[in-house]
Parts: sequence; C-alpha cells; structure tokens
Amino acid sequence: MKLLSGYEMPMLGLGTWDLRGSDGTRAVATALEMGYRHVDTAWMYENQQVVGEGIRASRVPYDEIFLTSKIWHTHLAADQVRAQHEENLSQLGFDYVDLLLIHWPKGEAPLGETLGAFAELVDEGKTRSIGVSNFSEALVDEAREVSDKQICVNQVKYNLREAPNALRQHCQQRRIAITAYTPTAKGSTYDEPAVTAAAQAHGKTPAQICLRWLVQQEIIVIPKAASEMHQRENMALFDWALSEAEMVALSAIAS
Repeated sequence: MKLLSGYEMPMLGLGTWDLRGSDGTRAVATALEMGYRHVDTAWMYENQQVVGEGIRASRVPYDEIFLTSKIWHTHLAADQVRAQHEENLSQLGFDYVDLLLIHWPKGEAPLGETLGAFAELVDEGKTRSIGVSNFSEALVDEAREVSDKQICVNQVKYNLREAPNALRQHCQQRRIAITAYTPTAKGSTYDEPAVTAAAQAHGKTPAQICLRWLVQQEIIVIPKAASEMHQRENMALFDWALSEAEMVALSAIAS
C-alpha cells in the first residue's frame, strides 16, 4: 500500500509482541527468509534488540524491509519523544525506521508538540513516515490538523470480533492506512459457521479466512506468528479471494 509519505508498506507484516530471546530472533529471521518484508515492534515490547538481531540474521538487506516502531504514551513530550526514539534505534541497531507511531493517545503533552517532534525525526532521516495507533476519528482529525507531516497510518485492534468499521472508513477516506493488530482475535472466531464454511470452500485455515477478510478491505495485517508453519500460512493470502456473500457473512460476526 502506498502511504501518503510516498513510501510503500507491505499488506502483511510480522507482529512481534511477546517474541523473546533466541526463539524471537529465529522467528524474525525465518519470516524474512521466507519472504516477509514488514516487521512491527515497539519500545514497550522490550524486544527490539531481539528484532534487530533477527533482521541481521536473515541477511535480507535492511533497505528491503519495512520496520515499524512506536513511542509509548508516557514519553510524548518533545524531548521524551527524541530520547525514546534514540533508544529505539540503539536497541534495533539501525539508523532509522520506516514508520514511527504514537502508541497510545494517553500522554499529557499536547498532540501538536508530540507530532512536531515526530516531524523533526522525519527531517533528520530517523523515520521515513509517521502515524498513530489506537486513535479515534476525532483524534485522527486533530492529528492531521496539527501535524506538519502527513499522518500515514492508524494502527488499531481490528478483527471479526472487534471491527471499528466507521473508523476504518473515516481513515481510508483521508488516505490514512489502517493496520490491524490482533487480526485473528486470538482464534476466538474460528468456530463461527461463516468462518468454517469459508475455510472449507477455499481449502484454507480459519486464520487465513480472518486475515483475508481484512486484506480485502484494504487493511494491513500484522499477525504474530512464532512458528514457520503459521508464518507460511499467513503469507498465503494473496492468490485467492472471498466472495461478496462470504464477506457479508463474515462481517455479520462483528456487527
């Protein structure tokens, strides 16, 4: 997906929440070796060193990878943004990230101050694009109003159990990409009749049905997958499609 910043963001990424130690490094490296080119992490995950090691272990050139990190809501004053992002880069072992997000809109600092610091990081080449996470429609509009740089992404929880459709439409009308975290609802919808019927019809897993439902709405997905088997399943989303009737039946789960 082409972002408002002009950069392209892969529709499938590897979520890394709770990936730890050598297993986490191996999961990142394995995903990149099999073709993933998008990795999502955050300062709050306390695993950015693991993620960076995994990227280097994969031997995939860094400029071929789209890497997202985030600033936690306790560090949204301008000097705190800069200090935490320096930690991000130090932990990751790289000079820049492709996308930097405000992780949660709960800080006491004015949004304009936070995004002013983000804009400076863009100008300094320490991030290529900026965005937000867990922002409502009103906060998205406020961010667009006070930011000198384009707000490119809003990362939110989006799945068959929790589908903020109005927020998706609001952002997409403004060309702000939606990234879905927890996109499979931790498996809680796998036994839903609409999911099992679509899985049987297409010869796919319930997880693949959940992810394809999102991708067909032009939503970027970042499922966490530690095993090679699940990573390969998650990659197999782009050479088939759900029917309109299946999309409607799946959407009814979340309504």
